[in-house]
Amino acid sequence: MTFLQRVVDLCEDDGGLLIGVDLRKDRRVLERAYNDNAGVTAQFNLNLLARANRELGANFDLRQCGITRFTIRTKAGSRSI
Repeated sequence: MTFLQRVVDLCEDDGGLLIGVDLRKDRRVLERAYNDNAGVTAQFNLNLLARANRELGANFDLRQCGITRFTIRTKAGSRSI
């Protein structure tokens, strides 16, 4: 099954998908930004989910999201995380 077909199936008729993009950056910059020990990235993302609940009528259960810290790994030469 193709990726997009799986997305359609998971989202059902009333769902959606949000994909973020950014400029190409050095992997060390990305790793430092996302793997911050203070949990700033996790707090930022929880805030986005809370705003989606409040302003867009989403229904994310913030207690069940499990977002406390991000750990990303990039592959040398890769353009994505």
